[in-house]
Parts: sequence; C-alpha cells; structure tokens
Amino acid sequence: MTEEDAPLMASGKDGYRVYSSRWSMLGMLVLLQMSNAMLWLSFAPIVGIFQDYYDCDVIMLDMTSLLFMIVSVPLGFAGTYILNRFGLRYSMVIAACLNATGALIRYFGDYSPDPQQRLTMILVGQAVAAASQPVFLDSPTLLAARWFGESERAVANTIASVANPVGMAVASILTPSIVTSSSHMRDMLLIMAAPALIGLVLVVLFFKSKPPTPPSASAHEVHTSYLDAIKQLASNKAYILLLIGFSVGIALVSAMTSLLGQLTAGEGYTADQAGFFGLALVGAGLIGAGVAGAILDKYHCFLTIMKTVFVIASGALVLLIFADEPDRFPMMMVACCLLGVAAFAALPTGLELCVEITYPINEGLSTGFIWIFSQALGVVLILTTNALKGAEVYYDDHGNPVEHDDPNGHVYNRYPKALYMFAGVTGIATVSVLCIQTRYKRLEAERGITYEVSVQDG
Repeated sequence: MTEEDAPLMASGKDGYRVYSSRWSMLGMLVLLQMSNAMLWLSFAPIVGIFQDYYDCDVIMLDMTSLLFMIVSVPLGFAGTYILNRFGLRYSMVIAACLNATGALIRYFGDYSPDPQQRLTMILVGQAVAAASQPVFLDSPTLLAARWFGESERAVANTIASVANPVGMAVASILTPSIVTSSSHMRDMLLIMAAPALIGLVLVVLFFKSKPPTPPSASAHEVHTSYLDAIKQLASNKAYILLLIGFSVGIALVSAMTSLLGQLTAGEGYTADQAGFFGLALVGAGLIGAGVAGAILDKYHCFLTIMKTVFVIASGALVLLIFADEPDRFPMMMVACCLLGVAAFAALPTGLELCVEITYPINEGLSTGFIWIFSQALGVVLILTTNALKGAEVYYDDHGNPVEHDDPNGHVYNRYPKALYMFAGVTGIATVSVLCIQTRYKRLEAERGITYEVSVQDG
C-alpha cells in the first residue's frame, strides 16, 4: 500500500473501504455528462437565428436533437453490452473520444462558406457525439455501486444523473447569451467543444473502472450474464412497470426540454425568456434532487418518493397547459419549477429503484434499457409534436407580434394540442408508477452482511 493509500479511518476486520478518489471519478463523469447534453441542445434556444444561418426550416433544427435520440436507440444496446462486458474505464474512454470528435466536427465544419455544408457538418457532428450518450447515461448507477458505500450511493447517483439535464439547461441559457446574431455561431461551437476536450484528456489519464477493494457487499457480487439478465428483466413485473412509467417520464422531459424554445416562441416569448424557463427548471430541479438524494440515503424510501414526484409532474403539466399563453411569464416560471422538482428528483430515484428491483443484474444493463426505451419514445414525442403544430404566428427578436412580410419577423407555430398530449402521456406514466410493488433486493442482500466502511486516499 502506498502512502496515498493510507487509511483515513480504521476499518473492521471484515470492513469495506471507500477511497477519496471516488469523487474524482464522479467529477469526470459529471463533466462528460454535461458536455454531451450541451452538444445535444446547443441550437434549441435560437430558433430564428439557426434557420437564417443554416438556410433551413425548423425540421432541421429538430433534427439536431432527434439525432441524439435516434442514434442512442440502436447504440444503446451496444453501450449496455460494452459496460457489462468491459467495465467503466474502457467504455468511458471510447465515449469521451466520440463526444470530443463530434464537437470538433461541428466546429471545423463551420468554416465552410456554404450554409448547407455547414448544416451537414453540424448533423454529422451531432450523430458522432450522440454515439457516446448511451455510455454516459448508463454509467451513474454503475459508478455509484462500484465506488461508493451504501450510505453515499443515492447522493452519488443523484449528482451524476442530474448532470445530463443540468447540461441541457446550461445550453439553453448559454447559447442565446452567446449567439445574439449569426456572426457569433462559431464562438458558441468552440465554447461548447471545450468541456468535451477537457473531459477526454482527464478520462484517458485518470479514470478507473473500480477501486482496489469494493466499497460494499453488493459491489463484490458476481453479476448475472448478459443473456440471462435480459430474460430475468423481461419476467420482472415491477421492472416492466418502472420501464413504462420511468421511460415515458424521461422521454417527456427530454422532448419538452428540446422543444422548449419552439413551444414558447409561438406565444411571443423570446430566446432569453426561454433561457429563464430552463434556468427555473434546473434551479428548482437541483433543489428537488438534492432533497430526494439526502432522503434516499437515510431512509431508502424509493417508491414513496417516486410516486410522489410523478403526481407532482402530472400537476405541473396541467398547469403548463394554462401557462403557455402570451404574457403569462410568472405562471410559466412556476410550472417550470414544479416540473423541474419532479423531473430531477425522479431521475436518481428511478435509477436507484431500478437497481433495487433488478439486483443482482448489472446496474448499467438494467438502467440502460430504460434509457433506450426513453430515447425511442422521445423521438416519437418530438415527431408527434411537430405533427400537432398549430397556427403560424410572426414575432420579431424581442417577442413583438409583426406582419408576415416584416423583414425583422420570424415565423413560429403554436402547440396547444401537443401540450394536451404531454399531459395525457404523463398521466399514463403516473398510473404505471403508482402500480409498482416491490422488495428492495440490494438492500436486503447487504443488510444480511455486517460490515464497517473506512475511507482511504487514492
């Protein structure tokens, strides 16, 4: 044992150890999660400028988000297999390389004078970066289980899980603040590429799959094989209900976040105001996630919190139907806050609940199928939203209504039917979650073993 590995706290004879470097591993995953989400939603808040700069319609704007979901569905199976077969480090290095490569393709493609060529390179870059997303999304529960003890797993999973929606919100705030005109598009692409490049360097140099010794009894468990795990998941009623409800919830939040600029622009809200909606969603969500994570670590009441936040989400969607009208900014902020609290609290809770329901199946595998299903549903929701778009309206960059032939105006659509669809889908997800009944298998297994936990450097 090196000097850096000297224990900070004495352990029992059969004790398990946690290492201080666990926070560094978590930090690298958080950085890459945020980076990938920022690439995902780089363009969503700047509807009018994107259409002008790339000489395209709103369908191409949606495609920058849809590509992440479309690519993640088939590659999601590959991501779960790689994590299950080769572990965290190998998977994270591959994903970080894809993420950084996609960011660089977007940036260097912007040097083309042809807007159609620039758009093509943007879409190629989005597709390459999207290929990394399954590994990032599947890793939080696996990293928490491999590096953190029982009393810290929920908090670690909370931090890693909310990094993705935080990155999405950062993009929704950062992009409109940088791209005030089309001449600043390249600056934004460079700024968005920086976290991806930094994350790649850090992961290659420092990331490890697991600590020298396991932090808990469950981390020491030999997991079920890939094919046997799939068979067990398919026959697990509680998991199927969670798969339906939780996947629909994730898909809904992903779709709404991707479309937030469009959903509000048709009511006269500016890109800056859409950024404030994203900030409200994230700010309230972080509070909700923090509270939920602390409660989970202490009381392990996964089902109670999960069912509660889904009921809150249903109420938030109903409020959003009434709030998404012109000049109802305060009501929109309240609706976004409620949705953020529910969504951010549900994410780590649902992932931890998934592990408890499916133990001893590999954590990245059981949660991976939830992400695959949610991404597929996200594609359906976004395409359906566009099919349900309402009347065309015209506003300038300041949210003022203008005539259709005004050179300073942009054409947008209203989406009242889409909001009704979102509320109905949330209701279905809520019913599914309320029907879940299960034992907490991982906790039961660990409580059958008495052990102490010590902390070590390294």
